[in-house]
Amino acid sequence: MTIGNQSKFGRVLCILSLFAGTTLSTSTFAADLTSLAPDKYKSAPIIIGTTATMPPVESVDPATGQVIGIEADLARAIGKKLGVNVDIQNVAFDGLLAGMQAGRFDIAMSGLADTVQRQQAMDFVDWYVSGVQLIVPKGNPKKVTSLETLCGHTLGGTRASTEFRRMEAVAKNCGSTETALVATENSPSGLLSLKAGRVDVFAVNFPSGMSYVQANPELELVPGQFKVVVRGVAIAKSNGGLRDAWQAGLKAIIDDGQYDEILKRWGAPDAAYKQATINAGTE
Repeated sequence: MTIGNQSKFGRVLCILSLFAGTTLSTSTFAADLTSLAPDKYKSAPIIIGTTATMPPVESVDPATGQVIGIEADLARAIGKKLGVNVDIQNVAFDGLLAGMQAGRFDIAMSGLADTVQRQQAMDFVDWYVSGVQLIVPKGNPKKVTSLETLCGHTLGGTRASTEFRRMEAVAKNCGSTETALVATENSPSGLLSLKAGRVDVFAVNFPSGMSYVQANPELELVPGQFKVVVRGVAIAKSNGGLRDAWQAGLKAIIDDGQYDEILKRWGAPDAAYKQATINAGTE
C-alpha cells in the first residue's frame, strides 16, 4: 500500500469507528455464547454461500475440495464460539445474494462490500476492510496508476461485484472518451480475458490481487488500494437472531486473538477491522 493510500486507509478506519453501526462491549463476551444462535441451528448447520475464487479471501483446496481462506477460517471459528456447525458451499457470485435472500443460504460470504444500497435489502456483520486493486498485463502498457487513469481503456470486473460497479462509475464519468466494460463470471475468467487482450484492466478487491499475479506472472498489480470500504457477511433482515449471534461470535474471536491470527496466517493483517459492526458501510 502506498503512503498516500495508507493515510486514506487510516482516515477511513477513523470514520468507520466514529459512525459505525451497532458495536458490543468486550465484557459481553466473558459468558458462554452457545445459547445465542437461533434454535434451528442446534440441529442443522448454518449454510454459508460463497464464491471461492478469490485467494486468500476464499478459494478451494484442490487436495480436499474444501473452501479455505480468511473468511472460511473466520466463519468456522465463529461457529465454534456459537457451538454450531457451518456448511460452506461454493456457488456462482451473481446468484449469491439472491440465493441468501431466497433462503438457500443463511449467510452470504464473498468479500462483500457493505453498501448503503445493499443495506436496504439485507444486514451486514462487518469483519474486514479493503479497496479495489487493479491488475494489468506485465509492463503496464496502458500506464494505469489510479482510477483516474482508466478512461479510454476496456475495464473488467466480476459481474454484480462492487469492483465492477466501480468500473461502471469510472466509465460513466469518462464523458466522450469511449470506455468499454466487460463483466465476467468470476475473477479467474476475468484474468483469462486480461491475458487474451479482451480487457486492459481487471478490478479485484484487496488482498486477492497479489495472489492472482503471483499465480499469473504475465500480469502485474498496480500499486495501492482505491476506494477502501468495510466488508462483511450478508444476512437476511428476517434472520436478526443469527445476525446478532454472528456479531457476538466475531467480537469474541477478536477479543481472544483468533481474528489476528487468521489474518496473519493468510498474509492480510492490513485488512483488519476490529469493530464487529452491523451495517457500518456509508457509501
